[in-house]
Amino acid sequence: MKVLVTGATGQLGHDVILELNRRGHQAIGSGSRDMKVFVTGVGGQLGHDVVNNALERGHQVCGSDIQEKYSGIQDGSPVCECSYRQLDITDKNAVERIIEELKPDAIIHCAAWTAVDAAEDEENREKVHAINALGTKYIADAAK
Repeated sequence: MKVLVTGATGQLGHDVILELNRRGHQAIGSGSRDMKVFVTGVGGQLGHDVVNNALERGHQVCGSDIQEKYSGIQDGSPVCECSYRQLDITDKNAVERIIEELKPDAIIHCAAWTAVDAAEDEENREKVHAINALGTKYIADAAK
């Protein structure tokens, strides 16, 4: 499994990377430069900020969301012009295909149903489960 370790330039982060690699995982430190990073949910605030931060750190970034093209905050920041792939994370085959095509070093999964009150409404429960549980599972499975 690929694992992104934050704080890799410190002693603890360094030791965590060594231990994960010893256990057969592929650990990558967040201090590494020029990683290929795939970010889901870039139409939301968290995904927007994650992409901008990764780009500022010198990484190659591809963002995704369910919309045909980037439709998040139009603030002129780098995310607005970043590489983008439309992706419905509830479509297992699409998730597998895009991750296989991109072959990212790291995946940062920010896509989610975030309207908490509406998530509890009976008519939304199935969709919320598909996005927050199954979509997350499909991302994790494809990352293996």
